[in-house]
Amino acid sequence: MSAIGTRGAGFGLDAELAKKQAAKHDPAREAACLRWIEAVIEEKIDNGPFGQVLKNGQLLVKLINKIRAGSVKKMETSGLAFKQMENISNFLRACRAVGVEEYEVFETVDLFEEKDLNVVVDCLYSLSRTVQKKVPDFKGPYLGNVDSAPPVVSVFECTTATQSMSLGSTTVAASNITKPSSTPPPPPKASAAVSTAKTYSTSKPSVTPNSSARTKPPSSSTSTNTSSVPVNSSGTTVATGTRGAGYGLDADLARKQAAKHDASSEQEAIAWIEAVTGQAPLVGAGESLASALKSGEVLCNLVNKIKADSVKRVNSSKMPFKQMENISAFLKACRALGVMEHDLFETVDLFDEKDMNTVILCIFALGRTIQVSVPEYTGPTLGPKMAHENKRSFTAGQLAHGREMSGMTKLAAGSSATMDRTHISAVGTNTFGANASK
Repeated sequence: MSAIGTRGAGFGLDAELAKKQAAKHDPAREAACLRWIEAVIEEKIDNGPFGQVLKNGQLLVKLINKIRAGSVKKMETSGLAFKQMENISNFLRACRAVGVEEYEVFETVDLFEEKDLNVVVDCLYSLSRTVQKKVPDFKGPYLGNVDSAPPVVSVFECTTATQSMSLGSTTVAASNITKPSSTPPPPPKASAAVSTAKTYSTSKPSVTPNSSARTKPPSSSTSTNTSSVPVNSSGTTVATGTRGAGYGLDADLARKQAAKHDASSEQEAIAWIEAVTGQAPLVGAGESLASALKSGEVLCNLVNKIKADSVKRVNSSKMPFKQMENISAFLKACRALGVMEHDLFETVDLFDEKDMNTVILCIFALGRTIQVSVPEYTGPTLGPKMAHENKRSFTAGQLAHGREMSGMTKLAAGSSATMDRTHISAVGTNTFGANASK
């Protein structure tokens, strides 16, 4: 099984999430998105995996600027990771401005770290549907079936010739697109509102974006059961992700995380950090632990208090990539102090509040580990001291004396070693010495 992130997907929540994403994966829809982007920006796109082709965000920026000019003022062409993530963030901001619903917008790491490419595909389909209503100046082409809601839509006539596009090991056939007809078509019948509009799509008939799009979450007026929503020690609701957790994979993940959340463990972790760093209160009124640790400065100060210069430089900038750099430096210091790899969290688990449970578990693992790996540290500790090997060696005389003192008599030994030979007879017979007197 291929990994989703750096922690892998061989067990736990990651494994379940990977299975569900693999079940939803559709190379044909990914290929359709790439061909649509190619048709809109009028540039040839190099063949390659969907996530890698879009990773730097440049194609997405070109796409949104073609749909609505000036949506993104500046496209970053640098190969630096934070610059590429900035392109993706600017594209998402422009999608919201165009009118794409928040629940259909993916997160930066879903594409950049390939956390969930399915939601990236869903977002592109949603963008195509939205611009039909919200951007009348854009005349296409569109992706998937044309939404029947707009009163007037541009219909694209497809030629009989087809093009073949290779996406990894999958070859997908897609129809060529010509300019829209100069005369608008007659109004479609209600029963065939969708099928009469010819638009850019793959040749796979069973795939329609409307059927695979994520369902809109219930409105705020709908009564919901909040008993399973985790809260921290100050009574603030613990966030599990920026996209919400009312539906789909996020809902499944949020329910599992809520079941594992332990407010008392969170309070212990907060108290320990306050005692070590001297920064109290760590979590202010109405604030969550995630927001208090998000910048990474507190965590860097924590490991520096445990072992000086564990983190050489602590960034105080408010820029996201600088804060994520602090978190990465903390994790690197944890590894150096002896925290096991499986006890560490990922940067996005804290920065994007993906999984605060693993953050708390990592803090507990750090508290246990330093009691053994950093003997010069005499400050407050968290959790029990980790067990370590205490090997003993004995001389042959000590072992013999121990056997004598144990009082193991033949009667107490019972049938032990009954079937073992006590010696090997030197007599050349198979009677084992029974005829030695003859």
